[in-house]
Amino acid sequence: MLGPGRFWVLSRVWFWQVVIGLVLLCASRSAHAVEIHTLVDKHCRALSGVVVAVDEELVTLIDLEGHANAWRRDEIASVVLHNSVDNPLASITLDPQLSERMYNVYLVGEDDAAFTGWAIGFIEELIVFFDLFGRTHVLAQEDIDHMLRPSSLSVVYPPHAKVTLQFPRDYIECANLAQSDGIPPSRIIGDRIKVSDYFDAFENSYLDLESFRERTFVYAKPFMYDERTRLGIIYMRRRSPVVPAYIHFSTGKPFGFQSFMLVGGAPVPWLPTVDPKLVVWSDLKSHLFHATFLANPVALPAGTPVYVNGGLEPYTDESYHTEPHFNYEILMGIDFGPWSGSMGTYYPVRYIKAKSQVREVSATRAGLAFRARAIWSALELHAMYFRSRQSGSDGKGLHVDGFSENETLKDYTLDEDTVRAGATARVFDTDLALDAVVSRGDHADSDGFELAFRHYQLGATISREFGHYVRMNVHTNYHIEQNDFVEEDGSTHDGTEYIFDYGGAFEFQF
Repeated sequence: MLGPGRFWVLSRVWFWQVVIGLVLLCASRSAHAVEIHTLVDKHCRALSGVVVAVDEELVTLIDLEGHANAWRRDEIASVVLHNSVDNPLASITLDPQLSERMYNVYLVGEDDAAFTGWAIGFIEELIVFFDLFGRTHVLAQEDIDHMLRPSSLSVVYPPHAKVTLQFPRDYIECANLAQSDGIPPSRIIGDRIKVSDYFDAFENSYLDLESFRERTFVYAKPFMYDERTRLGIIYMRRRSPVVPAYIHFSTGKPFGFQSFMLVGGAPVPWLPTVDPKLVVWSDLKSHLFHATFLANPVALPAGTPVYVNGGLEPYTDESYHTEPHFNYEILMGIDFGPWSGSMGTYYPVRYIKAKSQVREVSATRAGLAFRARAIWSALELHAMYFRSRQSGSDGKGLHVDGFSENETLKDYTLDEDTVRAGATARVFDTDLALDAVVSRGDHADSDGFELAFRHYQLGATISREFGHYVRMNVHTNYHIEQNDFVEEDGSTHDGTEYIFDYGGAFEFQF
């Protein structure tokens, strides 16, 4: 049973725990309480200071004289915690033990470091930092853009106030530490098992923080995808997708595993055309690695025809025309900061029409796709290269309108190369995107039918929010399509089309 004196001491301890807890929970980016740990061994020797590192063997702290000091964890018998409103350190000597644990902390949306200091505490999802000016900062991980090692310093003299720590005689086992004046303790951990558990939690938090710091170098920004769910309705005057609507959404957490999904008809920056296409599009990002998967839902698996005996109609019924589509595309790669590179496979489809002759070349083997990106907070640059070499000696992969694949039996070749480059920028709360695509290809089959094409595309999009729930996109595309046909009867057609297409999308945001 507790005596009156011991009950009074415990009441004060609990009172201060509640007060300090409320202060920390109400803090946003800065707080004013510095947690001081006093480590006590079995011989009643004590060391007080601010903890800056905990590993499997050692607890490292800045003692009240401002020097680095490390104690072995297995020598710590008890821990007494005090919370000081003022910085207790008159000076800090930045020896290697402290410098290697110090960070320049950059916040999201800011170019300069917000402060330089150490992580000294962890409260659920929050991190408490102590900076070189003696101030404390309480941040969530999503507030932090990245953390860098600063240049070496020798000593700093932050503003401070001398503190006296109270060690109640009725509650402290070591009589030599008893002190009735000063700041009362906020917590006393007197059991070795609880001490071990306490520092185990500290150690895991420091490991998580270091893992988080490493991830900030492999993510160009905390969340790589649009975090809001959007439902869009799209219309293009000449080349609308077969399904004129789409939905996209994302999941994940900042600097962690993230994914993105779009289903429907929409412009896609990772295809060799600026025209909107019906797609199932999925992206994911985890640490260094990323992946992109694009599929045509009406033409799977690879080699499935899209137009001839397929489910889609070409954009136009003009006498001479060719247009691209695809079965699916997979890209995988790695990132480091703003830089990203990936490569993968691509299964293209090419529709060809010359008067009454209609045919389609499907992929009998995978093409190659390469992508390079540079991503900053308000600017993205990207470039892609697509290479496809298709051929067949038995007609496989060549679909001729009105004939089955077994009836065609034509030898053919189709070589295509496409380069796409573009940029996306955010200016005055408006997103601007510009892409240029250059495609060249040659097709020939054993019946004397030949096609040489050179296509140039330019696409632009302006996107802006109107209120919280509505976004408008304006799309404009310009095509120069040069097509040179040699038909089976030997007649030729050399034509160039200039196509201007425009439209937009109305999006609901959730």
